[in-house]
Order: sequence, then structure tokens, then C-alpha cells
Amino acid sequence: MADVAEPALATAPLPELERFDLSVRLRSSAEYLVIPLIALSVSAFLFALFLLMLGKSPVEFFQLVVRGGFGTAFSIQNTLQRSSPLILTALAVAVPARIGLVMIGGEGAFVIGGFASAAIAIPFVTGHVSPVLTWAVMLAAGIAAGAIWVGIAGFLRYARGVNETISSLLLTYIGIAVMNFFVEGSMRDLTNPNKPSTMPIGDAYLIGKMPGTDVHWVSPSASLSPCFSMSCCLAQRSALRCG
Repeated sequence: MADVAEPALATAPLPELERFDLSVRLRSSAEYLVIPLIALSVSAFLFALFLLMLGKSPVEFFQLVVRGGFGTAFSIQNTLQRSSPLILTALAVAVPARIGLVMIGGEGAFVIGGFASAAIAIPFVTGHVSPVLTWAVMLAAGIAAGAIWVGIAGFLRYARGVNETISSLLLTYIGIAVMNFFVEGSMRDLTNPNKPSTMPIGDAYLIGKMPGTDVHWVSPSASLSPCFSMSCCLAQRSALRCG
């Protein structure tokens, strides 16, 4: 009876196995960097062609973009402030994508979470509760409200088979409408008739800005959050491969 041949990997020397595993990990890790760079390069090239069709200079345009985003200290601070919500809502798309769900309604969860945090802070501020405790409650309320709002789309997908892309997008408009209803209605700050808003919580209840800048302390953490998420994804992939 002929002997069954063993797989090549099973009889390969240990150093070769280690090199093979390292190369696989390097290739899988490079996907997180190479694919976004390719997408960014292709989109920049197509937009440059569009500018050329309009008779504009792509080089001048990209110079203005770099100068406006990173040319001065003010522009860098402004970029950090404006990019933080975009980065966090982008993570709301990236994390469900790991399990095959296309959720593009992160803005709705962001709005509802922010509104819940502002709403629950009012009785704490008027009651002169400790700022640290108020921050903790606001954080918990924002996370819970945002999670429940996104969870509606997940429930509709699970229970009724509703496409999560459409439901999460439509929930964004509903969330914005809910916020506007209360901010322009029962929760409106009557001391500021020209700008609809909730009651200001005061400087004592704000997280505060980084010394010498107009950037609050949350902006750096939002900028670093994609790196943390990528590290978790890589660690999870490595663990699954080893298992």
C-alpha cells in the first residue's frame, strides 16, 4: 500500500515555516496601507483630470489644499478640530465592515449621541454636580444613545432583512430631525434667540483645550483611534490564523 504523502508545510524546516508565516503577515498588514493609498492616488488622478477639463491647474489646487490644511499653526489646529468627527464616524463604518455590514449612517449615531450627552448634562449642570461625574455620565449617555441608534439598523437587518446601508442612511435624517425638533423647541436656550442651541454647560464642565492651542484634548485621541483600531484588527487576524 502506497504511503500518503505529507503536506509540504508539515515537513518543512522550522525556519522556513517562520519565514512563510512572516511573509503572510506582512502581506496582510500591507493591505491596510497599500489599498487606501491606491484609492487615494486614483481619486486624486481623476480629480486632476476633471480640473484640467475645466482649465484649472491641479498643481495649484493641491498646493492650496496642503497650505489650507497644514500650512500654518491655525490651519493645523482647524484641521484637527474638523477632522475629529469625520474620523470617529469613519470608524463607525470600518468596524461593521469587518463582519460584512455596510453601515453608512454613522452621522446619525454621532448626532444622537451628542444630543443625548448635551441633554443629560443640563440637570447635572444646574444642580452643580462635580464636573468629573458629569463627564462620565455624558460619556455613558452618548455611547449608549449612539449604540442604540445604530443598533436599530442592525435589528432591522436581523429581524426583517432590511438592508443596513439604506436603513442606517435614512436613520441619519431621522436623527438630525429629532435633534432639531428638541433644540429648536422645548430644549432651546431662550437667552440666545439668534442661534438655536441647548443651554451652555459652562467652562467648568468643558474638557478644556490643549495649552497654547484652540484644540481640545479629544482631538488627538480621535486622530490616534484609527491606529488603535488597526492594531486590534491585525492582532485579531493573527490570533485567528494561529488558532
